[in-house]
Amino acid sequence: MTRQFFHTFSLITAFVMSFSAHAIQATRYPLTVTDATNHTVTLKQAPLRVSSKSMFSDQVLIELLPANQITSLSRLSKDPS
Repeated sequence: MTRQFFHTFSLITAFVMSFSAHAIQATRYPLTVTDATNHTVTLKQAPLRVSSKSMFSDQVLIELLPANQITSLSRLSKDPS
């Protein structure tokens, strides 16, 4: 479970970093990223949508992306507490 979290978090972080206006101009694809568990993934092109798997990611993505680019949020995203 922890390994999957770090993998997902790293991919989301790479996506968010590559999504800012400045980074889009500076980022070239294919882009290879390595997460905290040393798992390497190559992105052939800039991601168009992202799926959140944690409350932290929910909060970050909601602030950074338009709703049509977020495919899912964690089950706790609707919990007001």
